[in-house]
Amino acid sequence: MKLSLVVFTFFITCSLAFGQINLTGVEVKIQNESGINTENLEFAPVFYSNGIVFITTQYDQGKFAITDTRIGQNIMSIFKATRGGDGKLEDPEPLAKELLSTVHEIGVTFNSSAETIYFTRNDVKNTSNSSGNYLKKLNIYSAQYLNGKWENIKEVPFNEEGYNTIHPTISPDMDELYFSSDRPGGYGGYDLYMVRRVGGEWGPPINLGPQVNTPNAEAFPFIHADGTLYFSSNGHGGMGSLDLFYTTKSRDIWKRPVSLGEPFNSAKDDLGFILDLDKKNGYFSSDRPGGKGADDIYSFKIEGAKAGQNEIIATVIDASSNQTVANAQIGYVNLNDIGLVPPNGGTGH
Repeated sequence: MKLSLVVFTFFITCSLAFGQINLTGVEVKIQNESGINTENLEFAPVFYSNGIVFITTQYDQGKFAITDTRIGQNIMSIFKATRGGDGKLEDPEPLAKELLSTVHEIGVTFNSSAETIYFTRNDVKNTSNSSGNYLKKLNIYSAQYLNGKWENIKEVPFNEEGYNTIHPTISPDMDELYFSSDRPGGYGGYDLYMVRRVGGEWGPPINLGPQVNTPNAEAFPFIHADGTLYFSSNGHGGMGSLDLFYTTKSRDIWKRPVSLGEPFNSAKDDLGFILDLDKKNGYFSSDRPGGKGADDIYSFKIEGAKAGQNEIIATVIDASSNQTVANAQIGYVNLNDIGLVPPNGGTGH
């Protein structure tokens, strides 16, 4: 029997390829949001008003219910939930009836005023594959909030006919939108792309490159206000199937992604990470043990470092030769920022 409320308290441990750093003064508290989680799927949260918007299969349309036999669940719908007085999420309900449909909706993002929504939906057009079978691909759509409801639902111009374009996330200045796609010309299964708004129109998709993308899958991107890109991948190594990573860029070149490590990553799927402006609170989704069903939504809170415990000395050791690795860069996550520590004079420290 699974617990209805699971609270995990961890100290961050960042595991790298040939070394390990323990940030002993920073505490992360993780809590299963049992007020909205069910035995069904709840995943891909985004901030919205005093709460979140997320994707779920818990919507029961009664005799009109549509089940996806491949996953044994109802179709995925866009829900919202509010934060109660105790800070916990409650009162899950559809975001808007005009966004409910007879196909999957997977992945949502809003502009800064929450007056424009971008979301993923199964294409209503049938597309046949090489075997003659008909498939419904996933595309990104947009809509505007006008007169109390979402109107002008339409496809974005950077969808690729016959391929999936999913999981949008838009920058706070609304000039960049990131997404995942299995379109041709990438590095593997699903790659991360970005489009820029130029003169009010979206430009052509730009692949984020081989530092970020792998022969496997990169998905569920989230672009923070500070320019850090968080995403899930099963191609950069890690603890489970899909793990959470972050990357930053310099002069439009993305750096090698760094794992968020425990407690955010587990031996199961971890995805849909979001972080508030203060970098102290956020949400992610996971099917780790102890949840209420399939994918659950978890909240987390980052506590401050204790005095005298915020200095870290690390040495990177090659696992095969047991020798110090000179000029090594070390990724870090702390209360105030995320980034890379430059090497110290080729010593490996």
